[in-house]
Amino acid sequence: MIKKVLNITRVKQDLLRLVASGEDEIVITKDYEPVGMLIPRAPQMDHAAPVLMVLGAKPCRPEIREACFAALRETAGRFSRIIFVYSRETEGYLDSFADLDIWAVETEKKEQPIITSLKAALSCLAAGDRWFMVDFLNRPASPETLSALVDCLPQATTQGKGMIVPLRNGSPSHPLAFSLPYKQRIVRTRKELGIPHIIRRHKNDIFYYNLPDNE
Repeated sequence: MIKKVLNITRVKQDLLRLVASGEDEIVITKDYEPVGMLIPRAPQMDHAAPVLMVLGAKPCRPEIREACFAALRETAGRFSRIIFVYSRETEGYLDSFADLDIWAVETEKKEQPIITSLKAALSCLAAGDRWFMVDFLNRPASPETLSALVDCLPQATTQGKGMIVPLRNGSPSHPLAFSLPYKQRIVRTRKELGIPHIIRRHKNDIFYYNLPDNE
């Protein structure tokens, strides 16, 4: 493969076109040395495994986040990738993910409704993704719950449902799972309405899953 070499000044001037084309691998130089690289976008693939989004913009107690990290390590193989939304206050938590393949997305709006962090994570979804699951750093799901929800995705798909809501003792719980069409629906939802609005508006599209008592 031929790599084009461009000076950083040239790249800055032509960045939008280069990114939009996404066809060539480009080495970026500055002061006569390579300093970076633009990588061609990967071909779209159909991912049967869901994407896991962990919303972690707000700090939480060490024992809670460690429980989250442990669950991620145990179940990472069940997901096509893991996306972690962080803020400047929680950026240090990324060090705990050194042994995992994580896509980290920063949000500067940690005080806004949780749907704002979710929208930041949605930027990492691709056309080949079928489902995405939303977990919370300060309320982490157990490995058993995460795996159980992944296991029920085929059944929800067969029944033509696009959203999965787990029930714990008969009451709606988390994490929630959404099919890809919900990406744009969430993006278009005003922050003051939030995720509950999505659930109410599409209540006929919900697949309910009863979590075992020990989960």
